[in-house]
Amino acid sequence: MGNTVALVDDELMIVKILSLRLERLGYHVVSAHDGKAALEMIRGQRPDVVLLDVRLPLLDGTEVCRQLKNDQSLRRIPVILFSAAEDEENRQMMREYGADDFISKPFETEDLLQKISRYAQPDTAVN
Repeated sequence: MGNTVALVDDELMIVKILSLRLERLGYHVVSAHDGKAALEMIRGQRPDVVLLDVRLPLLDGTEVCRQLKNDQSLRRIPVILFSAAEDEENRQMMREYGADDFISKPFETEDLLQKISRYAQPDTAVN
């Protein structure tokens, strides 16, 4: 397991806060703020896990997830989708797009960190 986390959200404050927290824990964070930029970044960086907001400009998170999971070279990268919608219908839709996991907004940072640790491990030399 590596330690690179791709964080994709159009809310810049969420990206900033989560990036700082993850970096302090020893993760390497790369980020994007829209779906098209996310696909380019993920193709170039090959992160160990992707945290992907469902609602994004230019290309929504479910479509980004679908494209990743349909790409032979990227399909093994775990994707954690997050959304403000928490109903079972939305969770089912996320599964259909190939999400490996999901978390509802607002979320507890510790819950998110626990999900991330299933797919990526921090660099302990940083701690």
